[in-house]
Amino acid sequence: MENCKNNLKENLQNYINHFKNFGIESVKFDFDNNSITINKFDKDIKFFYNKSVSFIKFNSITNIIGEIFGNEEYSWLDVNEKDVVDVGGFVGDSAMYFAIKGARNVYVYEPYPDSFELAKKNILYNNLENKIAIFNKGVGKENGTVVLDPDYESYPSSELIKFNKGINVDVVLLDEIVNRYKLNDAVLKMDCEGCEYDIILNSKKDTLRRFSQIMIEYHHGYENLKYALESSGFVVSFTLPKTGLDKIINQERNFGFIYATRTPAVLSVDEFTEIFDSHFNYFINKYKNVDEKINSLTQKIDELQEAHRIKDEEINILRSKNRLFSLFRLKNK
Repeated sequence: MENCKNNLKENLQNYINHFKNFGIESVKFDFDNNSITINKFDKDIKFFYNKSVSFIKFNSITNIIGEIFGNEEYSWLDVNEKDVVDVGGFVGDSAMYFAIKGARNVYVYEPYPDSFELAKKNILYNNLENKIAIFNKGVGKENGTVVLDPDYESYPSSELIKFNKGINVDVVLLDEIVNRYKLNDAVLKMDCEGCEYDIILNSKKDTLRRFSQIMIEYHHGYENLKYALESSGFVVSFTLPKTGLDKIINQERNFGFIYATRTPAVLSVDEFTEIFDSHFNYFINKYKNVDEKINSLTQKIDELQEAHRIKDEEINILRSKNRLFSLFRLKNK
């Protein structure tokens, strides 16, 4: 670790600049106590890493802190006074974000022991244990166990795979989580590197509808997930998949995001407009690809109009809003 620590110190300014690129101006590195402290939302937030940390794990932690607290990747989710289920907790980053943003309870599931232990330490140090319950468990399509190596160093991009030897880690159903905690009008966040298909495609519709909002990072296409959610009564928007080299782990990755909002059985025009606005405002502020915004939202208007039989004259305001994208595109060409 000493060589790694020395190299981290030598690159200290690069890491400071890294956080500044994410909009995080205040960051402190404590290489003796293996921690990083940022100031966000007028609060010091500390993250720990293992003494024997590799460059890959250290860079993964700094990157995820930037994405969650700098970019506010999950700002679309309205978690205030809501219960949140966090599938793929990594080092507790998103769970702490939700708790600080006002979530009532956060139930975190992280199967890999090394990341689970760091998450637990982070949650305790930041005095969030009264809001966050973390479990060393995976979530899947059936109850069972998976053998995991407790010494394996996991990353945000680590898929849940079986090892030849190690410890048994429980895998539970989303149905079970919802029923155990009597969830209703909750929020679901999923970033579990492929397990999203097992979970969403095998969960009961009633289970999915216990969530008012669902945000998923998908990794092998969005079509099946989109269909399953829409069939369960959700309005779904998505980003097109991005393929590129993950420089941290030096591997190709394919991913995108799904944003789902539960709708009532009968949707009024006002409710339709409110749901559309939440997707519209998030996309216009968050994503730079204007053509993608226009195409996605135009398609969404058509789908919702057909699904809920909304009259042409009642939907004109939404189409007018979407035309703003076209004006924005022409202005910025």
